Amino acid sequence: MRSNKIVLLGLVAVFGVALVLLARQIVTTLQTPPEKKVAVAEKRRPFDNRRNSDEKEFSTFAKTDSSAEFTLPQEVLDVPVRPMFALSGASKKAVYDLRKEAVKASPFARAGYEPSAAVFGGIESYKPWIAADLCKDEYTHTHKTKGPSEETRFINNPTMLVALEYPFVFSGRDAAWCTRADANVLPQKITYDGPRREITVTYQALPFLASKNGTFYAFNGVNARDLGYPYVYLDLGRSTYFPVFTNEPNISNEAVEMQNYIHVGFSCGAKGGCNNGSPRQPMLEFTEDLSASRYPNGRELYLKLWRHRPDSVEDPADIVERIILLNPEENSVINK
Repeated sequence: MRSNKIVLLGLVAVFGVALVLLARQIVTTLQTPPEKKVAVAEKRRPFDNRRNSDEKEFSTFAKTDSSAEFTLPQEVLDVPVRPMFALSGASKKAVYDLRKEAVKASPFARAGYEPSAAVFGGIESYKPWIAADLCKDEYTHTHKTKGPSEETRFINNPTMLVALEYPFVFSGRDAAWCTRADANVLPQKITYDGPRREITVTYQALPFLASKNGTFYAFNGVNARDLGYPYVYLDLGRSTYFPVFTNEPNISNEAVEMQNYIHVGFSCGAKGGCNNGSPRQPMLEFTEDLSASRYPNGRELYLKLWRHRPDSVEDPADIVERIILLNPEENSVINK
């Protein structure tokens, strides 16, 4: 009997202590200001709060990104084709300034433009740049670095969102090809049509398409990627020229995200490397259909570009680029 009383008294004491603690908690809660209650709640849930904050910051960044928020002009413009120039030994800042000047003079001018770090961030100051000269050095058999730089074709002509390029150089025995004035595939004319959201880039006949060397070309998306249009699809249904793709898949059967960027690579053979374009993208490479080397009605490639990956290649493009390849006899009348 005595032990039962002791147990009962113990239970009463524990219950009493619990009531006192509960009362203190109720009083504290009633006296806590609303803003302090929020702070306490956030302190107890640091993971949830950090997650919500990150989502808000990401959303703000996405809306203010210069490649996503700008208005294209509605005029029809003839855009001057700007020349290539030498960059070997230039500082990264100088290259960025040249790029910003070129964009400012283009239909893609926008306040606060900065070259994309994903595209241009790998450039290093004072390095050599691979030259536009397609002939390898006669003695070292490496890429040349003197004279106009290969990448300035794109840096200086941002309106050419997708460019044609020849991705390799010739050895000395092919000098007859690599010394041609048209070997660097610089367009003859660029037109911007604002109401149609369409760019037309006109080239003279590509010099190597019927050569014995089996030369092939590639689409280069440095400008498209930098200016916010990384996804491209070649719509053969709207084209009048049908290049041969050796890779499956390729841009003629699906929307491809272009990966072009400029960085320091070592293919040039120079000590410490050179600033040059990368990477090789087989999905963007093509050769000539030699069995149909002449197109009486002209040759045109119709490219659809998007800011974000489309659900289907049938989706309306954010902007279109038409690449026109002139037949040889048309070259002389392009500017008339």
